[in-house]
Amino acid sequence: MDYKWRDGFPYRGVDPNIAGQEIKRITTKSGGKVKPETVIMESKKKSAPLHPMFDWNETEAAHNWRKAQARGILGNLVQVEIINNEPEKVRSMVCVAVRDENDESQGKAYMPIQDAMNDPEYRQQVINEARSELEGWQRRFKAYGFLADSVRAVKKIVKKIA
Repeated sequence: MDYKWRDGFPYRGVDPNIAGQEIKRITTKSGGKVKPETVIMESKKKSAPLHPMFDWNETEAAHNWRKAQARGILGNLVQVEIINNEPEKVRSMVCVAVRDENDESQGKAYMPIQDAMNDPEYRQQVINEARSELEGWQRRFKAYGFLADSVRAVKKIVKKIA
């Protein structure tokens, strides 16, 4: 089997085929199912194939975990808006690639969705992300026959967005 990393996966320090074989080994050893904790335990030795993919510096790892928690907070906060006389939960913040000539800390940041939709560049980023998520959903579920109608409907939506 040939393994690849998904686009955008940031931890590419290990060849995906080596990682795939190691995950397969750990899964087999675990009776056909594997938990993240097991992968961590199997990767603690410096000689373990997946060892370089983990942050073993406890201070740095703790900080990175808190950053992940902050992303979770920002990405999961919703606001209730009345749409067609019904309360609807709408994402409050969206992640965008920041452009700021006065700020050297370029990169990703979160901003209120209303502000993003009022700026042409950020609005396009939000639309591109929506299209990308829908295309990803199509790829994941196209093999499931019972979802064929839904996959076709999503495909039509993606074409409209493009």
